[in-house]
Amino acid sequence: MHQPANQAFESLLPKQMSVLRAFGEQGVEFTIVGGYAMRCIGHLRLTHDLDIVIKQSNENAARIRRSFEKLPHGGTAALEEFLLLPQKKLAWYSVELFSTMRGFLYAEIEKESLLHQVQELHVRTMSLAHMKRAKKLALSAPDRHEKKAIDKTDLAFLRAKKRGLRFPSSEHAEVIPLVSDVL
Repeated sequence: MHQPANQAFESLLPKQMSVLRAFGEQGVEFTIVGGYAMRCIGHLRLTHDLDIVIKQSNENAARIRRSFEKLPHGGTAALEEFLLLPQKKLAWYSVELFSTMRGFLYAEIEKESLLHQVQELHVRTMSLAHMKRAKKLALSAPDRHEKKAIDKTDLAFLRAKKRGLRFPSSEHAEVIPLVSDVL
């Protein structure tokens, strides 16, 4: 399903957009998860980082390496091998790449993902059903103490959305730029 561009991606930082453009140019296979995926579903909450889960393959890792070579960040020597390991995260500015996502195979995420147009690019985001499952898994994860409140609010929104109910915090949400967006 193809969704037109919407408010969900208005708060992307220029560096985040440059990663998406580089990935598009190289044909990287990825899906956006986390806060920006929640925004695409309709929960226009603040988010700072762009969470991306990648398809794990030698070819895709090589495409990611070529993408990063075009970006001003530093070396990519062990990048391909790193991205092929399970449960790894690579953080670059406000972009976090995940080699795998707890409780999911990339093929199932991609199959149910939603396609959006962001400026001239087409990007995939995680589906409502998969976001709900991901938030349930996140709430039981011992390493997410600082994000429990966000996960609970996201899960409440997803449950309300699935039932066709309105969620008060997003009914008349105003998109507020992050401090770092203005600096």
